[in-house]
Amino acid sequence: MAPPRPPPPLNNSKKRKEAPTNPQPNALKRHKPTDHRQKTHDARTLSTQTSSKAFKNGELDVSAFVKSRAFEISALEEGMARSKKALNRRAFQQVPKELRRRTASHNVKRVPKRLRERGKREMADDNTPTVTARRRKPTAHMRLRLETVKTLRAMGAKRKAGKDRVKVTVTDPDEVPPAKPTDAATDKQQPAQITTAIKARTPKVKKSLLATPPLPKAKFRKRQIHKSWLPTHLFHAKRARMTAPSAPLWRFSIPLTPTAKSYRPTHRASHERGAVAWDMSFISTVQLEGREGSLIGVLRALGVDGEELVGKKGEKWRQGKRVLEKFVHDREAPHEPIAPVTVIWCVDVTEESAGTVEKEKRRKILLRIHPSAFYQLWEELLRLAKVAKPAVSVEDLRFEIGSLEITGPGGRKRC
Repeated sequence: MAPPRPPPPLNNSKKRKEAPTNPQPNALKRHKPTDHRQKTHDARTLSTQTSSKAFKNGELDVSAFVKSRAFEISALEEGMARSKKALNRRAFQQVPKELRRRTASHNVKRVPKRLRERGKREMADDNTPTVTARRRKPTAHMRLRLETVKTLRAMGAKRKAGKDRVKVTVTDPDEVPPAKPTDAATDKQQPAQITTAIKARTPKVKKSLLATPPLPKAKFRKRQIHKSWLPTHLFHAKRARMTAPSAPLWRFSIPLTPTAKSYRPTHRASHERGAVAWDMSFISTVQLEGREGSLIGVLRALGVDGEELVGKKGEKWRQGKRVLEKFVHDREAPHEPIAPVTVIWCVDVTEESAGTVEKEKRRKILLRIHPSAFYQLWEELLRLAKVAKPAVSVEDLRFEIGSLEITGPGGRKRC
């Protein structure tokens, strides 16, 4: 027979607490001191004193009775003042959400003009600390920056004065300048002039190369090391939730959803009345330039085929009055789809007024594609441009062309 097992050790550390033996079903919950209900309850509570202490042995103690009544009157006045301010809203709190500013609580200039006088009175009553820019005491870091700015301004003024002394006049090399009488006195007063011939050189665009993002300002350069900002970034950063700094979308900082302050105006403009403009500058743009026949051949090799290319159906599209949205595919089998693209013909104003476009003249096409499929399309275009005859040039315009997409009930109205 096996020996009996020892009893299990007592474990006082229980994971779950036992229910109370005598629970109070209608017990009042304690609220936090910042709860608005507790605040309202405290504002409506008045302190009182009984008058029993004023009667001693059947006699009335006048001084004690007067002090008791004075205490109750002062408590009543304080309670009236508290209840008046308990549910009262400050001037900056009455401004609609789309007009609120972060510094409105201590700066009346951030409040609309109709509420500024009231805001001044409230700040004076509450003794709100307000500091103006003129009377602000500069910190050590601010003093260092002010000294740096002063030094840079002095250096800039000195450099500008040096440039004014020597003026460079650009003249035509074929033109003979007229002879002027020289005078020793006038030569000392007037600055020396150097006449040189400068020929303007036509800029040569490097094509078939990927474009590099523009160099941002020094103030925001560290924030754009691994990504680029849209042209409207500063506008959207205050009104929308942006992508995380460490997780950009397609190497861009893109607004995702409106903030609480801008949610209702955005929803109203996109559904009821008005319009919403979306910055679509992150969409990649590629330019093809060459003869019209070569451009049509490149589009056919990408899988863009149909009556829009050469038929009467795409006449307005080829004139640049319409856009064409098609899927592009790989050149080699099995011709897998890449992504949808928007094809736009660029037509000069002179050609549009003439009404006829010569096929032998060089034309341009813009292809707009999503940035996630840009590199795949770029490789296909480079292969097709090399074998096209006459040659077709490919240029990356990702950081040169911006775009806005307008949605909403008022988006179709003409400007």
